[in-house]
Amino acid sequence: MILTCPSCETQYFADDTTIGSGGRSVKCGTCHHVWHVPATLSDNRGAMRKGLTAGGLGAHDVYRQSMRTRQQSRIRWMTRFVWLFWGVALGALVLLSVLKRNDIVKVWPQSAYFYRALGFEVNRYGLDFIRIDPMRTFDDTTPILTVTGRVMNITDTPQPAADIHISLRDEAMREIAVLIAPLDTARLEAGAEAGFEARLENPPIEAFNIQVSFTSPENMQTLSEEAALATRPVDMVGQSTPPEAGEEGAGANSPPEPQTGPQTEPEANIESLDE
Repeated sequence: MILTCPSCETQYFADDTTIGSGGRSVKCGTCHHVWHVPATLSDNRGAMRKGLTAGGLGAHDVYRQSMRTRQQSRIRWMTRFVWLFWGVALGALVLLSVLKRNDIVKVWPQSAYFYRALGFEVNRYGLDFIRIDPMRTFDDTTPILTVTGRVMNITDTPQPAADIHISLRDEAMREIAVLIAPLDTARLEAGAEAGFEARLENPPIEAFNIQVSFTSPENMQTLSEEAALATRPVDMVGQSTPPEAGEEGAGANSPPEPQTGPQTEPEANIESLDE
């Protein structure tokens, strides 16, 4: 028969006749634990061994099968633990990548498209537009397009200034002209504001609207990629008429009231510039 120590689970082979009809106490040679083996256990295991042996399975085979079953159980538990560990680690990584997405986009700008495809907003610059004022005037008979505005640092830490990428587009939203306007400061403290201004003489008559976005001064060669990170369509307002013949000076009409606060209507119908 096979005796298993209840303390350390060490197993021993023992002759059924050594147990006797009244059972006996045995001592583990590994941990020195002493326990009592009843005679009924000896009889039952002896009968089981005889039945197994008659079927072609000996005591050693029974022991090996028991060890194999125990080992398979341990492997199953270990596999579950490994899957649980990697599941928790992957979940933590995904959560961290969402919470720190703006920092990730700063290092890897191309990841912005992935986040936007999943419905997450990203802002690698930490800046946002709070006012944008496009205005058309005339200098004598020369049409002038002036775009002014202000941006704010919306983070809790200082941010470096970003240039403003101003894109003039036609009715099919194709880009036909570009203006680059620097901010009037090189660094914005938390919550601070800065302004910008861009001026274009003789803007294309096909220009139907403008879009403004941020771009890094060191990445001017990738403006088309940077513009997708913080684009804002803006109404073309403040149109004026050229001075009549004989009038003195560059008579431009009075500008409209400036827009204040965040842009609440990013998409709007914009008047054509070819009037």
